[in-house]
Amino acid sequence: MGPSELHSHLGQERFLHPISGSSLANTRLVHATFALKRHFIGVGVRMLAELETFHADLLRLIGELERLAQDVSPRMDAIADVRLKLARVSRRRSEFLESMVYPHVLAMAASTSHAEITELRIQGIESRMRSTSHISQWTLIQVQENWSEYRQASETMRASMRKRIRQEQDVLYPILRAAEQKRG
Repeated sequence: MGPSELHSHLGQERFLHPISGSSLANTRLVHATFALKRHFIGVGVRMLAELETFHADLLRLIGELERLAQDVSPRMDAIADVRLKLARVSRRRSEFLESMVYPHVLAMAASTSHAEITELRIQGIESRMRSTSHISQWTLIQVQENWSEYRQASETMRASMRKRIRQEQDVLYPILRAAEQKRG
């Protein structure tokens, strides 16, 4: 039974535990939560490695774009290639965070960390919106025609991306590492 089926099933039972007087659904939910946490500990080890790989790839591509932006005139083929790779890796990382990492860390983290994780998640959505706006504003034609302005806009976007990666590392890595240590 998966987490969504479990919550659906538990929502149907409203009987009281004979000793504690608490809802059997709540009792089962507590037991199920501990079982899910034990399962997620192993998953967290792989998630950390995968997230570290995404971050390393993104930082490498950001560095490539930074080197290209230092040129006096744009090398459009190289810029197009790096921007495409950067967008693809960034999209895959976002999908990975949303589908795997956030559900995992919310299940593993102390409830005191939930607000910080949720805020990081919201900031990620805002960051993707800014990135989408940047890409749509700076088409390859615009980049070529307004190279000096693009270089400045690209610098701002690269700094924002690096900051976002640091935030993910600061918030998510400790939780994933703690899960790894529990497993070890």
